[in-house]
Amino acid sequence: MKPDPLRERLAYEAARILLDFGSGDYAAARRKAARRLGIRSQKHQPDNTEIQRALIAQQQLFQSDPGDGGLDGLRHVAIEAMRSFAEFRPRLVGALLDGSACGGSPIQLQLFAETPEEIVLALLEKRIPWRESHRWFAHSNGGKRAYPAFHFQAGDHEVELLVLPPLALRNPPLDPITQKPRRGASLADAQALFEREGQR
Repeated sequence: MKPDPLRERLAYEAARILLDFGSGDYAAARRKAARRLGIRSQKHQPDNTEIQRALIAQQQLFQSDPGDGGLDGLRHVAIEAMRSFAEFRPRLVGALLDGSACGGSPIQLQLFAETPEEIVLALLEKRIPWRESHRWFAHSNGGKRAYPAFHFQAGDHEVELLVLPPLALRNPPLDPITQKPRRGASLADAQALFEREGQR
């Protein structure tokens, strides 16, 4: 495909907006970037994957000292949260896994349980205060479904626990950015990934 400089510029501007505002709303960032740059044509609109690539590139270019507690802090909290909820076969998903996370990004885990009440009991046992929400995800069959999510603070970092039925281990919902199955990384996979990234 022939390179489209306007499309690339728009993707990088949208990524910069996402970084500046700590937002995960790709559609809003794309619209704002188009307004800023005065690009009206739909043919120059980057998709979410292109914006994500630009975001990762900017993160790698402008990332501060890895010892500053931002990304390292996120990784540490993610591993600890995965260990704490190990009985629910946690999978790390989202910005920390795909490489687009910054210090303010939430840690997103998928947990697998027959009912959300199992997660509530675990949170109560661990004396973790939480708030509950629901998040909509598409599936490969074209359907959409809302899943319960529990949010809590671990130090300076937000953790989101998305509760999926056990069958979703084989047939997970689609990632809202890539539109591919959101399989995530197991605890062992996440640890190995963070070790490799820490050695760079």
